[in-house]
Amino acid sequence: MDKKTFTGLILIGLIILGFTWYNTNQIRKYNEAQAIADSIYNAHNPQPAQPPQEIAPSDDPAELYIPYAVQVEDALTSRLGATLAEHMQGSESFFTVENNLARYTFSNRGGRIAAVELKEYKSYDGKPLMLFESGASKFDLNFFIRSEYNNVELATDGFYFTTETIAGVAGSNTVVSMRLYVNDESYLEYVYTIPQDNYMVDMSIRFVNMAQVLSNQTDFIISWSNVAPQSEKGFKNENNYTTVAYMFPGEKSAEKLAMSDGAKSKDVNSKIKWVAFKQQFFSSVIVAHNDFINGSMTYDTAAEGSGNIKNFDTKLAVEMNPGTTGYDFSFYFGPNKYSVLTRYDLGLQNLIPLGGWIIRWINVWVVIPVFDFLSKYISSYGIIILILTIMLKLVTSPLTYKSYLSTAKMRLLKPEVDAINAKYPKPEDAMKKQQATMDL
Repeated sequence: MDKKTFTGLILIGLIILGFTWYNTNQIRKYNEAQAIADSIYNAHNPQPAQPPQEIAPSDDPAELYIPYAVQVEDALTSRLGATLAEHMQGSESFFTVENNLARYTFSNRGGRIAAVELKEYKSYDGKPLMLFESGASKFDLNFFIRSEYNNVELATDGFYFTTETIAGVAGSNTVVSMRLYVNDESYLEYVYTIPQDNYMVDMSIRFVNMAQVLSNQTDFIISWSNVAPQSEKGFKNENNYTTVAYMFPGEKSAEKLAMSDGAKSKDVNSKIKWVAFKQQFFSSVIVAHNDFINGSMTYDTAAEGSGNIKNFDTKLAVEMNPGTTGYDFSFYFGPNKYSVLTRYDLGLQNLIPLGGWIIRWINVWVVIPVFDFLSKYISSYGIIILILTIMLKLVTSPLTYKSYLSTAKMRLLKPEVDAINAKYPKPEDAMKKQQATMDL
């Protein structure tokens, strides 16, 4: 056997050994991941306990029947730790906080704002104006905890938070604190701050004493979704103005998913300032104080007659730094009103379709200020729109007068033009017909 053949056999042997080792390692990792996934699935989808089967008597305690519920609890404890496992057991409950403009319903499941009602508005049928309701909303935070907790990915929507404080004094902000404890000292906290006369709700996500618990990761994911109820009588017209909008940092205009009767989605691989679930006259917006690093947005149109317009969903990535324990966001729940949206200096006024630059200039500097002025004295928007229409007609009448005059003259001349056409019907008389028309 020569040297080259011997070297080749050695290399083949090393490749086979390396592949065997790699394949065994991958199978082990897969089995571990599958065990974790099965435990989490079983925790979210508990099955009714099966009746104990008759077994032969035994003196060995290990052979005695263990109830299914106990098995699930033990699996949760081994995967998540005793504290987190306890927070997966419970029932959903709600409480309400309100200011002068809106009523916010909170849920202990996921620690989220589950429903929002705008107190100054009604739907077309006189019912309370709901931006979204508790049975059709979700707020979920996804992140990982360390190896001693089996590197489990936590989805907070499946856990029951504790309400630590609801503090508020008349005329001041109301603060709601909701916590998900990982152990006795470490917890995830949502702090909501609700001003008295503002549509913007601040939210701070805090990882308290979590440095030794969190796994190494560069971001966490916010998943937010809700269903927009129909608030106007005309489904098709309202649907035409309902979509998902978003804005890039530093830009002067917003992007929107194309409006349609079906479903649309968009993946964005650059920074995003805010994402809005935009309805015809109202919007729900999530704003990142330090920008999202990327995200995806989706909507699906509800069936006409269902009482809803669109199902909204967005997934947004937030940069996660080891030394940062708090991340700040805001929610806007309110009307698509230019004077309200501009005060936040976030470009939210781009949610309103104002037309091209000339029409936009007229709307911003003339129509909207006059509308806001008249609304102080006239409660009916229909009367205000009628007055605005008459005013615009009067203002533009000098520009349209000559056009109207020319049209009237042509209407008077039409019988004589028709007579010329009848006099010169042949194609070879085209020059004579043209000369007679010019003379007229």
